[in-house]
Amino acid sequence: MYKRLSILALAFSLALALGGSPVQADLILNGSFENGVDINGSSDLVFAAINPMAIDDWNVFTGNLKYVGSLWWAQDGLRSLDLSGSAANGGIEQTFATSPGEVYQVSFWLAGNPVAQLPQYWEKTLNVKVGIFDQDFTFNVHNKTVDDMGWIEEVFLFTAQGGTSTLQFLSATGGSYGPALDNVSVTRVPLPASLLLLASGLLGLPFLGRRK
Repeated sequence: MYKRLSILALAFSLALALGGSPVQADLILNGSFENGVDINGSSDLVFAAINPMAIDDWNVFTGNLKYVGSLWWAQDGLRSLDLSGSAANGGIEQTFATSPGEVYQVSFWLAGNPVAQLPQYWEKTLNVKVGIFDQDFTFNVHNKTVDDMGWIEEVFLFTAQGGTSTLQFLSATGGSYGPALDNVSVTRVPLPASLLLLASGLLGLPFLGRRK
């Protein structure tokens, strides 16, 4: 029994190693927010409340947010977001094509607006929704600076419920210093066809040996 389990584990490992995770196309457009309204280089931030399409391919579906240029170092490229705008918590979303039942991986980089270094402003909360996935992510800006944002990558999986899925990011932080967001991507998680074939083949080896 233990030998069969060991062979199955080996089969899975080999299948993954032999091309089980090919590079997948990113389904998110403008994931690093580089394309959008002109923020004139010297401007630190722009409120997008009055222009829900200020950032190409994204929709500001509630509140307002800050489109950050030179205020701090972005994780990727030159621009990023502070999802808490003037006072209201901002939300941004993008809809993309999916296949029902398929599994997808979401990756994004999280930090926080570090300008207000008072204890009540340290913890930033970002709510993320897609399909039936709904989770809060937190980031603590204590001792972080605009030159050292401390960006961290967050990754999760979700199963598509339909032909399209909508990924939403919403600030759940009060006040005007919110969670920072950059470098968003979504890729399909492939299930290699070779996995089951290789596993079933290796599982049959012990029985073949017995028959001989």
